[in-house]
Amino acid sequence: MYASWGVVHRWADPVVVSRPYCPFVPVIQPVRGLNVSRSVYHNAKALSSVANTDTVVATDDNYGHKEVISVNPRLYDYLLANVREPEILRELREETATLRGSQMQVSPDQAQLLAMLVQILGAERCIEVGVYTGYSSLAVALALPEGGQIVACERDAKSLEVAQRYYERAGVSNKVNVKHGLAADTLKSMIQNGEGGSS
Repeated sequence: MYASWGVVHRWADPVVVSRPYCPFVPVIQPVRGLNVSRSVYHNAKALSSVANTDTVVATDDNYGHKEVISVNPRLYDYLLANVREPEILRELREETATLRGSQMQVSPDQAQLLAMLVQILGAERCIEVGVYTGYSSLAVALALPEGGQIVACERDAKSLEVAQRYYERAGVSNKVNVKHGLAADTLKSMIQNGEGGSS
């Protein structure tokens, strides 16, 4: 039993269990019919009263029995409905969805995470191996500061044509260094040219 308190909050339909001793790792669990916030003593008995069919608990002690979200269709629909996707990215996503291999494209929530990481880290140089139609590299380029650059490696010329068209439309062509060919060759060449560091 843990000696700390957690709080169950109503958030859409899932419930977020926040833990004071670990405030950045909420546990989201679906609950039907819960209308008010209430305190819950953080132990197995208290948490078992909250339906947890959509969470997974690591059984390995080395991971501290960490609970992670198992994203169900309803939660994922909520995420997609609330993601911040610029119009240019939406247009590229919709065009890419009509193409063969569209499952290779990252989802809007993944692209938003990539953009957020670029901003949080203050990244100025990025690299993408496998651009496809450029959705994720465009999301990163939009998040990069002026003077920032992403090296975009892609071997398929037709996919690169789509990507480059959207880089132009978004006004970020100056931030994207397109490398057509095998990524292994591009990366080797970059290292040989002294571009292997992160600074």
